[in-house]
Amino acid sequence: MTTGESNIVRRLLYAIAGVIAMLFIYTNQAAAEYQQISLEPDNTTQSVGSTFSIAVNYDVSNNNKKLSGIGVSIHFDSSKIEYITYQNSTMTSTMISDPICKDESSDDDRDRNTDKVVVLAWADLNNTGWPNKNLPLKLLDLRFKTKDSFTDGNTTLNISKVSTNVYYSLQAVGTTIQSLSSQEISLKEGWNLFSFSVNKVYHETASPPDIPLLTNAEPVKVESLSHVLESIDGDYDFLLNMEASGQRMYTSDPLLSMLNDLHYLAVGYGYWIRMNKAGTLRLTGQLANPTDSLALHKGWNLVGCWHTKVQYDSDEPPAIDFPNTVQDQDFNQVNSLSEVFSSIDNDYTFIIRFSDFFTTDPILMSLNSLHYVGPGYAYWIYTNQETILQYE
Repeated sequence: MTTGESNIVRRLLYAIAGVIAMLFIYTNQAAAEYQQISLEPDNTTQSVGSTFSIAVNYDVSNNNKKLSGIGVSIHFDSSKIEYITYQNSTMTSTMISDPICKDESSDDDRDRNTDKVVVLAWADLNNTGWPNKNLPLKLLDLRFKTKDSFTDGNTTLNISKVSTNVYYSLQAVGTTIQSLSSQEISLKEGWNLFSFSVNKVYHETASPPDIPLLTNAEPVKVESLSHVLESIDGDYDFLLNMEASGQRMYTSDPLLSMLNDLHYLAVGYGYWIRMNKAGTLRLTGQLANPTDSLALHKGWNLVGCWHTKVQYDSDEPPAIDFPNTVQDQDFNQVNSLSEVFSSIDNDYTFIIRFSDFFTTDPILMSLNSLHYVGPGYAYWIYTNQETILQYE
């Protein structure tokens, strides 16, 4: 090889090396960009048997709104939670298909506890770039239900890659679901007007009480109501209920126990309890369905709140203690409490809690001082005829 030829080869090799170096740098830079799928909230606490939503959010590291699309799998443990459906989709026209729930075929999320996946995929079907919307963006909500067997611990929703845009990796942010199999109700010193949402009718008698029961409530035979109230054992002395036929009392005072004529505690009803110091009542089990209903008699009814949300018509949410089952997302502002009680519209006149009241009487409506209805609390409702209450 002549000296001239040698120089040509050397220059060619340098040029090739330069191109390779540039490609290496470009590839590494491109690979550093990512498409992100994140689940929101990143952790949540759910009671046994409850349904809940998880938002699927999308973002891109370099804010590129015109990519080719994305496909992911959401992995979950079907022994603990059940996939129901999707809703609130913002990119329906670019979904390759409705979300598909199927058995997990590989351990792409590296979690041996998961066995099912929900497959989600979007593509640039309109040749405008995907998603062609401002980022970050919520793609949709996935609805799940906690199973009755999921009574302790936690489980995760993991994300794995199906496909991403060329030169983009996937950044995934999953979520953790904590099981909540009990309701905790804070009780202050003195008299408390309370209710519980655990879907049970505890009874000492051989049969459940001969009263209207909340739909789907589960009768549970107990040896004594003291077992139901053991979390506040020694902290209370009197427990009262008001039936249509009169007052019923249960006391922890051994000298007065022969006077006990209250032999049940039923979801859907309200109770007075006198605490000699502050305590927390803990009851275990699945919560009642918010859409369950209770028959009311004509006159005064002492009714509990089994709805999962706190509903209020004031400017700000009520600043009081609610059961641990109430999460930040469970506060719902309404125009009027009449919306909450629309199922008994025209059948009631007064709803009272202690000295605060809500009335449909047009002369007294300007004096309304009750502005919330929420779980853990109870209310006197005066009805002018028999009716059926279902919280809205």
